[in-house]
Amino acid sequence: MQIVAHYGNARQIHDRFSLTRLIAGYRIRADERSWRRAAYGSPSNWPGEWVVAGVLLVAIVLTGLVQTRQHWGTMQSESDSAKQAAAREKTQDNDLGQRLASLNSALEDANAQLAVSYTKVGDVLMTQGNLAEALKSYRDGLVVADRVAKANPGNADWQRDLAISQGRVGVLLAKQGDVAHALDMLQQGRAVVARLVQQLPTNAQLSKDLAAFDDNIAKLKQAGISETGSIKPKQAAP
Repeated sequence: MQIVAHYGNARQIHDRFSLTRLIAGYRIRADERSWRRAAYGSPSNWPGEWVVAGVLLVAIVLTGLVQTRQHWGTMQSESDSAKQAAAREKTQDNDLGQRLASLNSALEDANAQLAVSYTKVGDVLMTQGNLAEALKSYRDGLVVADRVAKANPGNADWQRDLAISQGRVGVLLAKQGDVAHALDMLQQGRAVVARLVQQLPTNAQLSKDLAAFDDNIAKLKQAGISETGSIKPKQAAP
């Protein structure tokens, strides 16, 4: 674009120089004729002078048109270049937005997998009887699942993962005798599942999840916690 602009400027300077030289030559010849008429009393050649003046006027007009056309061509070229640059920038912005969206999606998938991994580790620790470490693993998974679910409120699978994590933490707290926090956690998980059931009433798995939450909450409300941490029905008063 700079080369075109320099070329256009050079052409304009050349045209102006040529026009100036043409006007100067006409003035010299006109002064010469005037001097001769004054010195020798020669008659004025008005027709010839009018022809020369007409030719000069046509040359001036044509030169102006050429310069205007060149200037318009330069402006049009600069405008096209600016449009192309803007289009390239827009394309780059769109590509960057798509890459960021893809990166965010991959990161969320990784977090979801991390939450599942914490849950599986907690399950293993729980079967081994290591309730303290199992609870820690469940809670770590719950933190990740909660973050993923809040970032994707429309993703039913990740919302269910959050509810399942809350349910596992609630059940383990109940085994450790923390009834109040266990009930709170189970009720939070039930609320998530109940909302999903309303959104997806034909989903059989969600209906089973809701029934399981209701069953655990009912048992916890009606049961006492034994010294071993297992849930058993309350004994009737004597």
